[in-house]
Amino acid sequence: MYRRERLSVVPPAYEPDAAPPPAEAAEQCRTPADRALARQRDLRKGIQYLLQAAKRLSSTRVEFIVAGHVGIAKRIISEAPVSVKFIGRVTRDRTAEVYRSADVFVLPTISDGFAITQLEAMAHGLPVIASPNCGRVVDEGVDGLIVRRDAEALAAAIARLDGDRVLLAEMSVKAVRKARLYSQITLHGSCWNR
Repeated sequence: MYRRERLSVVPPAYEPDAAPPPAEAAEQCRTPADRALARQRDLRKGIQYLLQAAKRLSSTRVEFIVAGHVGIAKRIISEAPVSVKFIGRVTRDRTAEVYRSADVFVLPTISDGFAITQLEAMAHGLPVIASPNCGRVVDEGVDGLIVRRDAEALAAAIARLDGDRVLLAEMSVKAVRKARLYSQITLHGSCWNR
C-alpha cells in the first residue's frame, strides 16, 4: 500500500513554438472580433455541446472556428449555424495563426486524460472554457472557466467572456503564465502535487 504523501503527479511538459508575452496576449483581447476556437474531432470531444451552444448564441456576434478533422455526420455539419466555420486540418506552420485569430479556446470534452491543446491555447493567450473531464489545467475564474457538459452552460460561459473584455484580457495574461508553468524547464527536477 502506498502512502499518499509519497505520491506525486507530474503533468506533461509543453514547450510552445512561439507564445506572445502576457501584455501582447491581453492587447489581443481588446479587438472587436469575438471568436471561440475549438479543436474538435468527434462526439467524445463534446462537439455536440459546442454546436448546440452556437445555436443558442446565433443572434450574437460570436463566431465559432472548429479546427481539425470532425468525426460527425455531414448532415450535422451542414445544419450547423452560419456562425460556425469548419476549417479542417491545420498544419503545424499555421497553428499559431489560428490561435491568434481567436479570443477563447473551448474544450467541452466528455473524456480526456489531459488535453495538451489546453496548454497550446493558453500559451497563445487564450483563456480556456473546459469541462471538468480533461485533466486539471484550468483554474476556474483565473485563466478560464470550468463548465458542466451541456449547451446552456457552455453558451453562458462564452457569452460571459464575450461580454466582459476586461476579464477576458486578464484571463489571457494568466493563461500565458499558466502555460509557462508546464514547460520542461519548470518541471525538470520538480514534482507537482495537485
